Amino acid sequence: MNNTIFGYSWEQISRAQQGGKLADLIRDQPKAKATAKDLAMLSEHGAAWLYDQQLFGIIDRLGLPFEQPK
Repeated sequence: MNNTIFGYSWEQISRAQQGGKLADLIRDQPKAKATAKDLAMLSEHGAAWLYDQQLFGIIDRLGLPFEQPK
C-alpha cells in the first residue's frame, strides 16, 4: 500500500501548508493546456455558463480567473 496523497507524503503536505518547498514545487508546475473539447464548450456555451456549472478544471485550462468577472 502506498502511503502518499497524490504522490506526496503527509509530512511533505504539512510542510507545504506552512509555505515549505512542496508549495513552491506545486506553484511552479506548468499549467495544463486547454483541449479542443474545452475550447468547444467555451464556444458553444460561453464563459458565464462554465462558471455557472462550476467547471473549474476547464476554466483553469482556459487560463480564465477562478472568480467570475462581473
